[in-house]
Amino acid sequence: MIEFERTSPSPIKRDTIYTDANGNLRYVPSAGIYNINLKKKDGNPLTIPEKILTENAILDSVSLKRGLSVVSGNVSGHWLNTFAYNVTGNLTVHAGDTLFIEKEHQ
Repeated sequence: MIEFERTSPSPIKRDTIYTDANGNLRYVPSAGIYNINLKKKDGNPLTIPEKILTENAILDSVSLKRGLSVVSGNVSGHWLNTFAYNVTGNLTVHAGDTLFIEKEHQ
């Protein structure tokens, strides 16, 4: 789901668009400044803030990471780069334990 939230000119206007099976869409918004909010089931949301749209444009492709793990406290193990981690407090790796965090692929 992609929400085009026009923030200027006033009034604020929101249009919700859904992609086809291949993840593509065609949408022709009126000229303005937009926050583009992307959401996917079991995925982390992404916002492209204050994008100026004045005419037909091709936006860069984006990938939404799967899942969101909220973590704090005692941790160990292997964190995959296919998930996003929201650290909400201090993390502790106890002596004898390890925490391996995969680097994000670009």
